[in-house]
Amino acid sequence: MYAAVKRRRVAFAVYVDSVMDLIRNLDVTIFAMVMERPDRPIYRGDDFLQTQHRWILERVDTLIERKETGRMATVVFDGRSPSENIRLDKCFSSFFFRTAEGRAMTRIVPGVLFVDSEITPGIKLADFCAYILRVYYEQGLDRQEPRGDPYLATIKRYADIIRQKTFDWDEDGVRFWGIRTMGKDHFRYEE
Repeated sequence: MYAAVKRRRVAFAVYVDSVMDLIRNLDVTIFAMVMERPDRPIYRGDDFLQTQHRWILERVDTLIERKETGRMATVVFDGRSPSENIRLDKCFSSFFFRTAEGRAMTRIVPGVLFVDSEITPGIKLADFCAYILRVYYEQGLDRQEPRGDPYLATIKRYADIIRQKTFDWDEDGVRFWGIRTMGKDHFRYEE
C-alpha cells in the first residue's frame, strides 16, 4: 500500500513539473489579482464591474498597446451557472459601453466568452496558476523563504516561474504590477 501511494505521489510531482515546464515555455503573459477576502457581501448588480476585473482589463489593454500592436484580446471565463454568466456578461457590457474607462480599452473585444474549465486547456492552466499564487500569498512566501517545507519551497519555485511570465510597467512614476494584490477595501459592497 505504501509503495503504491509513493508511486502516485512521484507520478503526480512529475506531472506538475511538466505542467510548469509547459507554462515556462509557452508564449503567454500571465496576469493575476490576489484579493483579500471581503468581510461582507459584495455588490452583485449587473451594472457594475468589480475592481479586480477592471484592473486585469487595464493590464491586458496596456500589454497589447505596448507589446502586441494590432492585436486584440478576448475575455474568457470559466463558466458558472447560466444566471451568473448572464450577470457577469452584463457587467462587462456595461463597463465597455457605458464608462469612459471601458470605451477607452480599444484593444479588448467588448464581450465575454464562457467555457468549461474541464475541457478548455487555457482555463485549466489559469486555474493551476491561480492555485499556486493563492498558496504563495496565503503562506506569505512573497515576504519570507519557506524553511524546511518542501511543499512550500516547490510552490515558491512555481510562483517564480509564473512571475517571469507576467508584464509590469511604469507610467508617470507609478509601477503597475502584472500580479497585483487587492485589499478588501477596493470591492464595491452592497448598500
